[in-house]
Amino acid sequence: MKKTITAACALILTLASASCQKSTTEQFLNMQEEMIELMENIKDQSSANKAAEKIAKLRAESKELENSMSQEEKKKMWDTEEYRKFLFKKEPVKMELFQKDYYGSYELRQAMYGM
Repeated sequence: MKKTITAACALILTLASASCQKSTTEQFLNMQEEMIELMENIKDQSSANKAAEKIAKLRAESKELENSMSQEEKKKMWDTEEYRKFLFKKEPVKMELFQKDYYGSYELRQAMYGM
């Protein structure tokens, strides 16, 4: 009886944790949104230097996550409204930072290279 209850509890715990996990697409979009927020908050060289490390880390993690996605999963993601919103929001922010020469931050320039 105890083993049955223990097994049932283990199954419920597994199912509960699986339902709380975000999909790969959600994780990717969340990382992109976090990057955009970091870039929007850059107002000078000091904030650019502070954000650079986090942006570089998020870029690497999102690239790794994107590489782990199947083509089918990527196509589904590209067709979502959230992805389109992210693209329209990200490009102007990147352009603004570029036009301001990344506030003179070499670290930020390196973090955003190829973005």
